[in-house]
Amino acid sequence: MNRSLSLRARLTVVILTPLLLIALAVGAWAYIDAQRAAAARFDRSLLSTALAISRDTAVTGGDALSEETRDLLRDTSGGAVFYHVYAPDGVFVTGYATPPVPPEQVPSDATQAYYDAVYRGAPVRALRFSQSTSIDQVSGLFTFTVWQQTALRDGFVQRRTEPVFVIIASMIGALALIVWFGVRLGLTPLLELEEAIARRSATDLSPIRRQVPEEAYGIVARFNTLLSELSRTMANKDAIISNAAHQLRNPIAGVQTLAEAVHHARTMETAKERSANLLVAVREAGHLTDTLLTLEKARAPATPV
Repeated sequence: MNRSLSLRARLTVVILTPLLLIALAVGAWAYIDAQRAAAARFDRSLLSTALAISRDTAVTGGDALSEETRDLLRDTSGGAVFYHVYAPDGVFVTGYATPPVPPEQVPSDATQAYYDAVYRGAPVRALRFSQSTSIDQVSGLFTFTVWQQTALRDGFVQRRTEPVFVIIASMIGALALIVWFGVRLGLTPLLELEEAIARRSATDLSPIRRQVPEEAYGIVARFNTLLSELSRTMANKDAIISNAAHQLRNPIAGVQTLAEAVHHARTMETAKERSANLLVAVREAGHLTDTLLTLEKARAPATPV
């Protein structure tokens, strides 16, 4: 008989597999939702910073920024923000000298565009914002570019999703333990049934009368039927052996007595030789009869407990 995966392990796998799939789906949804929320938050922060810079640049001509705007640049959504401003004729006004280059799919004439780029070897999220204003007697469409490293956004997503993943992992671990030991407790009636079957032997073919789960009732009923059939077969066989032994014992004893009388009689040598052979055969038959009787006694069923 080949052994397969235990029933306990199978039930555990069947119960936990859907839960794991649901947990993975919830984790993926939480991660995607956190990314979406972080992107919206950081984009709003970039827009607020760009508007503040455009206001201060128009007021001071790009010479100075207000304290509130400098605070925004130092710590917007948890990290520094960089900026660049140039005039309608492309002349640098203020900020960092070189802004991140937008990808080709960003329209050059868009008044407001978010894009991902690389600045000094680090990935950044940038906003290019165009506004018509007047700075130092120069009027026209000024372009403001603000950007921030995406590592800050990724850190925000990680901090937001880590508790979710920890909670999911803890719940799955707790459920795994509960299911493992719960299934073991639920399988206790089957283990007791196994012990009851193990106590059955050739001398104890009594049916199993203990209470069993509904799922195992058909198996136990069929097993009891087989035990009853086997018990009847053994009883019939024992009856045949016993009857044959009793039917043969007296005739063989008579033949044995007669053969011994012939063996001791004073007759011809040939008669003596045949009588000796007859005596041996009769003794063997008697021994066989005794063996059958002994076997019948040994196989007599014991009284069930």
